[in-house]
Amino acid sequence: MIKNLEKILICSGLFLLITKAILGGFLLWQELKNKNETNLDYDGWQQAQELINLTNQYRLDHGLNQLIPNPRLTQAAINKAHDILANNYFNHTSPSGKRFSAWIKEVGYPYLYAGENLAIDFTNTEELFNAWIKSDKHRENIERPNFQEIGIASLTGIFDKKKTNVVVQFFGTRNLTTSELATQEKNYSSNYNNLINNINNNFDNQKIIYQSLIFVNHYLEIMIIIIAILLIILSLLKLISKFSTNHQIKNFNNNQTKIIKAKTKRYQAKINNE
Repeated sequence: MIKNLEKILICSGLFLLITKAILGGFLLWQELKNKNETNLDYDGWQQAQELINLTNQYRLDHGLNQLIPNPRLTQAAINKAHDILANNYFNHTSPSGKRFSAWIKEVGYPYLYAGENLAIDFTNTEELFNAWIKSDKHRENIERPNFQEIGIASLTGIFDKKKTNVVVQFFGTRNLTTSELATQEKNYSSNYNNLINNINNNFDNQKIIYQSLIFVNHYLEIMIIIIAILLIILSLLKLISKFSTNHQIKNFNNNQTKIIKAKTKRYQAKINNE
């Protein structure tokens, strides 16, 4: 019975070890992938929302209109941030000569006015915004009265061989009449809310899956430890059983030896008496 149980535990342990090795390798690959790739992570998305709030609060404090978040400007900002990290440059114009306005045109945003602010290697959102305010050109974009909409992306990735984050802030005013702007504003706001919900849901789903895999990995570790302990206990039981058996055999042999000796003495005594 002990041998059968030992075989079952060994097979189960090997299966769990192989499963844990595969899962551990996958989790390690994900970590390395996240370190080496450009990512729109939850912290970056939160920073983008905070920058929109800071920008609008600043404009309100200076008697200006609030800027409406626009999904196309947001997508253009994401595309531009990806390109900055992919091609390792920090400029309003890419090494291939692509101006910032081209990114806005590509997403189908019919702009009348457009502007761009850039930032890199800022983890603190307020410090980043204050740096923009201290810069005349960046502050001019933030204070420009004829801007109506905004889109921001904050992405993490590798720049100059080190991990950092890049922020792209696009401003725009669509080339529409007042009535067209009023008609489409509701649709654009709805699209932006859908974009936020989709991204948040994606982040939530990724987080749940990743945490679940980590939990399974820890669970496998516990199961492997339990199986190892059980195998040790079984080994001890086998040793005890073996020792007990050997002891019993030894006692049996000793008893048999005593019996034989006693019989031999009686036999010799009988012969002497005769």
